[in-house]
Amino acid sequence: MKIPALLVLFCFSLLSQAQVPSYGTSKTIDMASWNLYWYGHPSYGSKNNVKQRAGIGEVIRNSRIEIWFFQEIVDSADLSQVLDESGSYGHVYSNYWQDQKMGIAWEEGKWTLQSDSQLFKNNAASFANGRFPLFVELVAKDFRDTLLLVGIHLKAHTGTEKQKLDSYLNRRASVQLLNQWQGNHIGRKVLIAGDWNDDIDQSNYHDTISPFHQVMDESGSFLFEKESYAGQHSWYYGTSMIDHIWANSAMHAVFKPNSQKILPLDWYLDAYATEVSDHFPVFAAFIPSTTTGLIEGNVGIILYPNPCYGFAQLSGLLPDDALFIYTMQGEQVTGKFKVEGENAWISGLHSGFYLLRIRRGEQDFHYRLLVNP
Repeated sequence: MKIPALLVLFCFSLLSQAQVPSYGTSKTIDMASWNLYWYGHPSYGSKNNVKQRAGIGEVIRNSRIEIWFFQEIVDSADLSQVLDESGSYGHVYSNYWQDQKMGIAWEEGKWTLQSDSQLFKNNAASFANGRFPLFVELVAKDFRDTLLLVGIHLKAHTGTEKQKLDSYLNRRASVQLLNQWQGNHIGRKVLIAGDWNDDIDQSNYHDTISPFHQVMDESGSFLFEKESYAGQHSWYYGTSMIDHIWANSAMHAVFKPNSQKILPLDWYLDAYATEVSDHFPVFAAFIPSTTTGLIEGNVGIILYPNPCYGFAQLSGLLPDDALFIYTMQGEQVTGKFKVEGENAWISGLHSGFYLLRIRRGEQDFHYRLLVNP
């Protein structure tokens, strides 16, 4: 049966007019990273700055994403107005000399800014000649959580053959420094997001080994690894994933499995690549931390997140406390935790319920932990 041409045109018209959908939910912490394509520059980037501004505002309003990492901001004052018009967002921007700035924005009703800074200010050469990572520490208002967030925009894969090699080496030097930095925050939730300008299955530089996997695999996870190996792309004109979200072990423990998405905004915004952005946002959701378990008296021991996805932390231990883990059948589990000072990190457990026993002198304190599949 033939479909009438007018019906086809009507369907395409509806699609072109569809609103950007909601991606965030009230039950998750929703984050996205988006390169804004020389936002606000008078000659580079968008061919229609008015349409770019309107499109970005629509995405921020409709998507319900509570934390944003932005790159390539030229007119930060105008973007601040867009954020103000789109909701109650706090925000900070980088202040280095380059035109393309970075920004991080968050819903003020949910998060409080604890601190912000630019990292590695003595290592300009390792970060695209001074495009320093932007750091914020956010504290949740309604539940127990603190996030250490880093926005990055690494050196691009452009220029002559020598320049491309230098850029590859620059990106590798960047992640080496980032990996050293995050190693000083073991047990805390660290997330690094932005335009990494290279892929993780193999590098854009002559299909060599990715400069990222060599460095950061053991300490965390790239949330878009599956998409990378499947050949998906975050740059509109390219064939590779160059926008990434990396989570350390503590952050990955609260990652909502399979929530990562490359947002197909070209389905909803006309002339997306030329008038809004040549990058697609990359999105991921996380589970807010909860503190559950049997706390006998005011002993100050906290277990979180609970439930978890393979990684949990105990805090508030005393030097002589002893930790034991049992299955619900009473079998003791060994070699699945590490204790340092007042903290213990538990990982590598199969899905199911476990009983944690903390022995303190002559007293026992018990916690029940649920590990999700």
